[in-house]
Formats: sequence, C-alpha cells, structure tokens
Amino acid sequence: MNLGVLQAKYDYLVFSDQRQVSSTDILWKLVEPLGNEDIGAVSACISHVDKDGCSSYIRRYENYLKAQESRAGSLMGVYGPLYALKKSCYSPVPESIILDDLYLSLKVMELKKIRIIEECLIYDEHICSLHDYRRIRRYLTGFLQILTDHNLLGHLPTRQLIMLLWHKYLRLLIPVLLFLCYVSTGIQSFYNSFYLIPFVLLTILGISSLTPAIYRIKNLIIHFARINILYIIAMGDLLVRRYQPARKFELS
Repeated sequence: MNLGVLQAKYDYLVFSDQRQVSSTDILWKLVEPLGNEDIGAVSACISHVDKDGCSSYIRRYENYLKAQESRAGSLMGVYGPLYALKKSCYSPVPESIILDDLYLSLKVMELKKIRIIEECLIYDEHICSLHDYRRIRRYLTGFLQILTDHNLLGHLPTRQLIMLLWHKYLRLLIPVLLFLCYVSTGIQSFYNSFYLIPFVLLTILGISSLTPAIYRIKNLIIHFARINILYIIAMGDLLVRRYQPARKFELS
C-alpha cells in the first residue's frame, strides 16, 4: 500500500480487494464526496445480500450502524474491501499493523471526516464462510493492537473516541456474556433439573455449529452460535499467549 501510494500521480486514492463484486458506476459515486473540503475518506457499503442472493441480518445491522455513524459526524472505520481517500490524508501504514483500513480511518479522523455511500454496493461471499477461527483471531489481535496505540487514539476527539470504543470494542462483550450465561445455566442444572434441558440444547447447538457439515448451512442461529464460540476461543488463546511471557520471566 505504501509503495502504491508513492507511485500514485493523482489526488484521490482508491483501495480495493479482489474477492467482491461491485455495482455499476461505483467509482464515480465513491470519489465524488472527496470534493468536499471536510471529507478525507469515503467508504463503499457491503450489501447485506451476498453473491448467492442470501440476506444477512448481521450485515444489515452493521450497515445501519455505519450509516448512523456517518450521519452523526464521521464513520469510525471504512469497509476495507473498497474505499477512497485523499492522498493528502494518507499516512504510511506501519508494517506491523494488521487492520490497515481501521488504522488509516483513525489517522484521517484526526483532521477530516469519513462518509459512507450506501448506494455504492459491493457484494461479498456469505458471512458464514468469511468468519473462520484464523480470521477472528486476526481481528482480535488487530483490535488489541489499535487499542494499545496511545499515540494513535490520543489525537481523536472525545466524542469519536467514545463512539470507537462503543461500536468497535464493547460489542466484543457479547460472546463473553453469552459464555457466562451458558456456564451459569450449566451450574444451575446441578441444583435444578429445569435448567438441564436448555443446557443440553445449548451444548448440542454449540457442538453442531462447529461441525463443518452443519455450519456450512446458511442458518442465522447456527452461524451466531459458531461465531461467538470462535470469539471466546480466540480471546482465551490471546490471553494465554499474553500471560506466558510474564510467567516465564517470573520463573527465571
């Protein structure tokens, strides 16, 4: 990305992945708002309808959230598959950065605003096929990386910092709370047989959602269970890895 920007000759930059399919005349619509002095970047919108024509309620909610962010002042992060920004707003991305689109968005927000163009639609694979353990662990590592970069977050206005934490980070509490509910249901089943039935059903749902033959079925409940389980496993993995170096140091 950094080398590409150095070679760019014009004032507007467009970054695009290759997996998605875009709607017609999307580039013209995408770069047009950059003519506004206050706008530094513009994001396309990933359609809640995938390439196979299946609708995703999760993606629909995500698009609604981003639209509200844009109307409230500035988008908290562009959709990585397709976005445009002014070359003057580009900051070289460090090699260690994982979530380059979020990093650039935060750098842009130091001086400019970010908008989303809802009619600039791109069509992706079904959301069930995109969330595997490796990708989820990468997301969490990238979010933690951004959160611990005090120089990056320190330049954000208070309102945008609160919106970033609320929209990007607090949602990570959902799998934690669901896991605690599952554990508490299991504990209660030892004392009250009424809780045994939901505990068994939740256990069956969780195990089956991790089975390839089951999670490839495009079902909202199965996908919801699977993605939250993978997030819990990834969170535990990252916590253990962060704890290990400190433990080795103490033993030495």
